[in-house]
Amino acid sequence: MKYRILLVVAVSALVVLVVPSSTSALPPTPQPSCSPAPADCGAWHTSNVTVTWSAPTCPPVTISHDTPGTGVSCTVSDGSGSVTSTVIVRRDATPPSVSSSAERGADSDGWYNRPVSISFSGDDGTSGVASCSSATYGGPDTGGASVGGNCVDNAGNTGSGSYTIKYDATAPSVEARYLAAVWACGEGALLSGRAHEFVIGWEGIRQLGRATKERRSFSITGGMCPRCEG
Repeated sequence: MKYRILLVVAVSALVVLVVPSSTSALPPTPQPSCSPAPADCGAWHTSNVTVTWSAPTCPPVTISHDTPGTGVSCTVSDGSGSVTSTVIVRRDATPPSVSSSAERGADSDGWYNRPVSISFSGDDGTSGVASCSSATYGGPDTGGASVGGNCVDNAGNTGSGSYTIKYDATAPSVEARYLAAVWACGEGALLSGRAHEFVIGWEGIRQLGRATKERRSFSITGGMCPRCEG
């Protein structure tokens, strides 16, 4: 504590009086604390946060809205003066919004036929985006796969998003079919006057529904009429 010295001259003696100076120590600076945790009011909070003070004369204050920084003050006074303490409270209880995109356009007619990377990006107007995930889709084949991802903001809130993809990396199987008249092997005469459907087989010709000559190949001659070869 600082003091000032007053010299008082009396008739019979010199009297020294020591009294507190007007610039003596001010009252203790009020200290803030926030709840729920973290107690550090300057850290990000993800729910309503209440500021309390070490000075009983300052009432608690609750912050219930998202804010990048709201000041809360406490002032204490005594005969020697006053002291004001201000703390900045940060609150973000809202997850970031998430958007997604593919690294390239579809390979053919809206379909992807080889692996494709999906990236995710976020937007957060209070604490800002800290990080976002990415993913690669390479199967299974499907007409509507949902590829998921997320973004995290600086307060720790997580937002989710997805990207829908049509994927087919499998080549189609091919079955050749012909509609033609049937010619008798080696006779050159029509076996039937009506047309029949044939499937090209591995070593022969098989009429759908019943077997015909086995282990025979054929060639197309005279338009769409298959002829048997010996």
